[in-house]
Amino acid sequence: MNNDGCTAKTKSRPLRNPTRKGQHYRMASAYRNFRPVDIATMPKRKLHKLWMKLAFPLTGGEPYCPRCGSVRYTHIKTRKQYRCRDCEHRYSNTSGTMFACRKLPIRDILFGIAEFQDEEDACTAHSFARKMGVSYKTAWVMAHKVRQLMFAARSNILITEDVAVDGAYFGGVLRNINVKKNRNDHRLKKFRHQNKKKVVVIVKGRITNSTILAREFVSEAEAVDWVRGCVPKDKKIFTDEANHWNSLGASHEHHTINHKQAYKIGDNDTNAAESFFSTFRVASKVYRSVSRGYFTAYINEQVWRRTAKLARSNLDRFLDVVSHIRDVVNKFRGYWQFGEMTA
Repeated sequence: MNNDGCTAKTKSRPLRNPTRKGQHYRMASAYRNFRPVDIATMPKRKLHKLWMKLAFPLTGGEPYCPRCGSVRYTHIKTRKQYRCRDCEHRYSNTSGTMFACRKLPIRDILFGIAEFQDEEDACTAHSFARKMGVSYKTAWVMAHKVRQLMFAARSNILITEDVAVDGAYFGGVLRNINVKKNRNDHRLKKFRHQNKKKVVVIVKGRITNSTILAREFVSEAEAVDWVRGCVPKDKKIFTDEANHWNSLGASHEHHTINHKQAYKIGDNDTNAAESFFSTFRVASKVYRSVSRGYFTAYINEQVWRRTAKLARSNLDRFLDVVSHIRDVVNKFRGYWQFGEMTA
């Protein structure tokens, strides 16, 4: 009230936008609703309830037999197991998940998943081991298990827009010779290790990050049939002027761009695909080196990290990965180093 008895007019405070102009999307208050430390400090009962919902999603957290699917069980408290009343099969709260043969506590497993997916570009095994407090080997295997979950989260992507297709070569570079005048141009094919070179072909939506498909090939020409099968026939395909892409015009509306003249002419460009390769090269520098036997796993990780930018919050990112622990067959068990992973 003023001295003259009139009510003072006060300006209403403007509502804060979820993301301010010029602010990184992960810095918005609505986005920061989950942190990896929340798993470390979560009460034991709440953590157990969360894991049960993830391990037994069909019943909302109520145990069921992974062999026959029966929900009739007897709880063996002394061994923390369940006995199926129909088939007499014994199982635990990790049976049927990719962490069935675990040695780490459930809290450490969920914390590791939350910490790994929270990184923006990449997370090396050394830094992952320090954050989890485990050995390098344990962190390395754990990281690859999370990459399997990331691939499962993006395994059913459907293309609903026009796409840009391009390929990029990785690896096979020879070490530079000491004397500069004796060095060779490593961009040329004859100066690269052909058996170590990898080409990644990407199919990416030209508007959003929701449509990204990537796969490893020996050469771009081998990817033509794969691209033709992935993209619906009513969608446009934009590529460069490489000869092997010309056959796409028989089944799709095909547009090309000559990069020797320009990177964009009118509506023709492949910048959407090129942007993915730029971020992948940044991640490869973080890792320093990527093994040839696990190269596809790192590609799948970067596809998920790029599409995860569409998540509304940190909690959505975490649940998008961890909700697939029962849908993935764990390849990192037994003598996996001598199996299909390194083939």
